[in-house]
Amino acid sequence: NIIQANYMAIDTFLSELAGRLLSSSSTTSNWEEEDEFASFDVASFITKSAQLRIMQHPTTLELNKKWNLPIYYQLRFGEACKRFDSAIAKVEQEGWHSPVFTGTQTVEQDIRKLGFELPLFIELYDILLSFWRHDVILRPMAHRFLRGIIQLVGRSASFVQSGLEQKNKEMNGTKKENGHGGPSHHYLTWHERTDDVAAVAWDMTILESSLTSDYTELVTGI
Repeated sequence: NIIQANYMAIDTFLSELAGRLLSSSSTTSNWEEEDEFASFDVASFITKSAQLRIMQHPTTLELNKKWNLPIYYQLRFGEACKRFDSAIAKVEQEGWHSPVFTGTQTVEQDIRKLGFELPLFIELYDILLSFWRHDVILRPMAHRFLRGIIQLVGRSASFVQSGLEQKNKEMNGTKKENGHGGPSHHYLTWHERTDDVAAVAWDMTILESSLTSDYTELVTGI
């Protein structure tokens, strides 16, 4: 994405500017000779102070306003929702074991190692991982991506709950306005099949466990 790439290039430049400018300065060298124990703190303080001035300078703040990052997030989140909604629609038509994963085989194998079995949950977890790829995430939008995660996980929980409660029962055999059929009988009655219930319960458990361990470590390490 051009917006993301350009923003990261400029942000990296500004983030490292103070350090680069002061790295060749002899300002701290004299202090290092006087007190080797205080030199690190003084140098670090000077660099951080200079960096703060750069990031809070009116010109820098004005530049950041021009990026319109919330729109960037909305585009990314919209892509994620479209991908997950397509997977859900296929599960409704073909059942929980329908091949809805759209990522690479290598990624699928890595996610399965966490314990996931159903393609829908593998697809969901890959979508959640995609938010934090180096070519997607923007630090100023991290809080919005976290909110997006909550919304997608909530969407998956709602989908499972609706099947258990048969909220879509009346749609069986009907036609939607877009010309596609409603949920198949196979999906509407999955709660009656022990194997399906066990598989869904297992993947929901793995999702919860992964989000509180591996996924949390990924996010905090960005």
